[in-house]
Amino acid sequence: MCQVSTPKAIDELVKRTLSDALTADIGLDSKPLWLVAVSGGLDSVVLLHMLFRFRSVHGRCLVIVHYDHQLRGLESSEDARWVERLCESMGLRCVMGVGDVAAYAKDQGVSIEMAARALRHSFFVDQAHALGTDVLVTAHHADDQLELVCMRWMRGSGPEGLSGMTRFGPSAFDPDLNIWRPLLGLNRSDIEAYAKRHNLSWREDRTNADMEHQRNRVRHLLLPQIECAFGPEALNGILRSADLVAAEHAVVHRAALDWECGVQVGDRFEQLPLAVQRELIKLALIRMGVVPEFEWIERLRQCEEGEVCVLPQGVRVVRLSGFPLLKRLVSSVPPAHLSESQTILLQAGDGYTLFDGMRIKWRIEKGGLPDRKRIETPQHFEVFDADQVGEEVVLRHWQEGDRMHPIGGRGSSKLQDLFVNAKIDIHMRRQLLVAESPEIGIFWVQGFRIGDLFKVTEKTEKLLVWEYESLDSP
Repeated sequence: MCQVSTPKAIDELVKRTLSDALTADIGLDSKPLWLVAVSGGLDSVVLLHMLFRFRSVHGRCLVIVHYDHQLRGLESSEDARWVERLCESMGLRCVMGVGDVAAYAKDQGVSIEMAARALRHSFFVDQAHALGTDVLVTAHHADDQLELVCMRWMRGSGPEGLSGMTRFGPSAFDPDLNIWRPLLGLNRSDIEAYAKRHNLSWREDRTNADMEHQRNRVRHLLLPQIECAFGPEALNGILRSADLVAAEHAVVHRAALDWECGVQVGDRFEQLPLAVQRELIKLALIRMGVVPEFEWIERLRQCEEGEVCVLPQGVRVVRLSGFPLLKRLVSSVPPAHLSESQTILLQAGDGYTLFDGMRIKWRIEKGGLPDRKRIETPQHFEVFDADQVGEEVVLRHWQEGDRMHPIGGRGSSKLQDLFVNAKIDIHMRRQLLVAESPEIGIFWVQGFRIGDLFKVTEKTEKLLVWEYESLDSP
């Protein structure tokens, strides 16, 4: 991880890294043209310089793609112009994309990072289709891999997540587009040494120093502390573990597919190794369009054959004995209990209630926006302005005609429209819980964005911490 390359050796190291990747990554030779993602930062500039300088090694035509996220005002547009001028100086074609990431994030109810990645990769996919290529080259390197593995490890990811990025493989946004990361064998110090060796210039993104982002805290705080306390071999060990996990997960995944295809004749699901059981349930959930969360994988893995389970967003499934293991159940008539409601009083400060198979917990504490930022918000956990919510809350199921102003939205919307956009069918949406303040309106819908009128602001003096979980959870 932390090897130091001398200026004389860095060129040979980079060229050897490129040659090794070209030899090992089967499929790169399918098209004569590659897209190269260039942001203008150090890593992507080194990638571009390397591919251009050693173009006789790979023999491909390069087309540069750059996406302006419009997140840093003039700096973003200046980055785009800088990349254009760089490509002109090298005689390379450059295709520019632009999008309002902040508006997209609000509309979709996702983080800025997720919105930026979605729009950027959508642009890359469109350009690949237009140019008739299936290879996009990116500048991810070993330090990026470290950061990703650490973040996934802290989230409790399974073996697929802990495997990190593959050097060559299909894009998550379009399996017909392959992402190639030839720099995964190099670390940041190698890239900096190469840039210094060739007197390269690049653009600095000031958001890379913003500690509000988890990746930056991992990059600037966690990893340097690990290296300082345990030496560079500790970081090498993390990368080595990711490689080992990737190889072993490939075996588990293959075993799961073989079982589905009937290759392992005679083995009942309950007799399979634990890792294969989990992989099978994960695959079944993904095929149903349900996020494969660990708690639900375990719940479904341990339930009896023929048992009905209710998953997040009201998805009802039954466990089968063989492929596809899970079958979605659709009820034609909404259950009568969905018209029930329950009034709870919050003035006691903390408490819990049970409602239709869910446990709702809450607590009220003094604090404002700075305190809200320090509170971790895992899944099934929200924080509101307690004074805006008030002392009385009505807990019930969704009803036709319900409206809410979702956080970040431009105004009040019908919940039905939000459900349609999220592809939640009529039977599933009737299962969702809703919490409302009788005087103001709905502040919480299970699994969706909170109400904008109830968010924590600079004027907030008390926080309502709201947690919910299914009683069926193991």
